[in-house]
Amino acid sequence: MATRIPRERIGKILKAILIEINNAGGEDYHKDILSAVEPKLNLSEDQLVVNRITGKPKWKLSVHSYSSKCVKAGFITKFRGLWKLTALGKEAISKSDEDFIYELNEKCRAWVNVDSSTAEGERSGVVMDQPSCRGLIDWFWTVPVKYDGRFRLMNTVFSEGRGFCQCASERVIKGSDNPRQMRGFLMIGILIDQMMGKYFQHLYADFEKAFRYPVLLLHSPYGNGGNVDNVGYVGGISPNWLVYTIHSFDKKVDWEVVSVVSEALLGDLYEWFQNNLWRDEMRNFQQKLKEEISREFEEVNKVKLLPIIEGIEQE
Repeated sequence: MATRIPRERIGKILKAILIEINNAGGEDYHKDILSAVEPKLNLSEDQLVVNRITGKPKWKLSVHSYSSKCVKAGFITKFRGLWKLTALGKEAISKSDEDFIYELNEKCRAWVNVDSSTAEGERSGVVMDQPSCRGLIDWFWTVPVKYDGRFRLMNTVFSEGRGFCQCASERVIKGSDNPRQMRGFLMIGILIDQMMGKYFQHLYADFEKAFRYPVLLLHSPYGNGGNVDNVGYVGGISPNWLVYTIHSFDKKVDWEVVSVVSEALLGDLYEWFQNNLWRDEMRNFQQKLKEEISREFEEVNKVKLLPIIEGIEQE
């Protein structure tokens, strides 16, 4: 009778996989990693038993299930099948098997529990190492979020499959595997999408094919933090909602993370403009983006965001 692989054994396998990623230069596709590491694991016959439904051996199914612990612990990032070792993961694999497993479990527990010692009051976690625009977009749509007690993909949270109501934004952020990155991605991604839908409708069909950002739907006017009657994408609400002072959301934002996310998202957008020979539209976008931030964002947020945006502008 087949038995479960012991957790300690899974921990050692995960460490071996992280070492293999390191040997591959710090990143590789998971299929290649598992193929390369399999001969080095001394797997038992039971661990090699193939599941009749999936056609995969037991050890690979266990790895796919438990590898999320490495993401939560901040040891690796994953998007589109590419697994990348973080600085924290590189440090962890230098430790003994016992210390590696202990640190992995402890950091996972810290991810699950709210860290009350931080100003943000959100789970700890590392920002995606050297994030790209495509990597962040794929992360948003493919990494499950814990929402209403169960893990769900973002295109299933609401029936529209495109976004969610503003009343759900904090649950989406807190339920993600990286709340600080999620808040920054939502704020800048939604802002970009609204700008394109509002001022560049003649380019929006092409833009939407290249960049799939979520929509933040209007639930009800939330006060004078933004002009709700003239906000972004049709039916949307100002991204200032993600840092709205009345609900102390501005205390949860990490502006360093916003800076990194902005550089990735806007950098790719400006490259898209230039590749399509739309330099005039790009300059127009940059000017209107500053005007939109000045008009829609509260002062305490505006003074942080505008210098970030201006520092990324291109000619």
